[in-house]
Amino acid sequence: MYERKPTGKTEVWNRIHRLRQELDEIMAAMYAVSDEFKHIFRAPWPMHLSVQKLKTGAVYLRWRKSGVKGQQPYLQLESGAGLKLLRAQPPAVQRQYFRFHQMLLELNLWHSVCFAELRRLERYADQLKAFQGLKSGIME
Repeated sequence: MYERKPTGKTEVWNRIHRLRQELDEIMAAMYAVSDEFKHIFRAPWPMHLSVQKLKTGAVYLRWRKSGVKGQQPYLQLESGAGLKLLRAQPPAVQRQYFRFHQMLLELNLWHSVCFAELRRLERYADQLKAFQGLKSGIME
């Protein structure tokens, strides 16, 4: 049965603070990887790395097909279009794309895990605050 000590608000807020810092570090790493790609490969490139920020707060490092600004769709390296673009590259270039893709996968996972934990802890903190108000209102 459940016998864990309740998590206090100080512990929760400390973890929230650390997660926010970690998410900032991850996003900085995403931009650094994107910049490194653009430093190694000069435009025009068939696809390049881009940092995508969603309204939800989620951030992803994604491949983007080159084209006219505003008409650069995101693509998965594993998709048919991604494979076609990748196969057209020399083996040395393919290896670099694989190296960058590995970083993309790791950074996206790291961000996703931290972001989900942050959202859940923020919700818990809100519920804890409401619970304290409930207890105060009933026990007074």
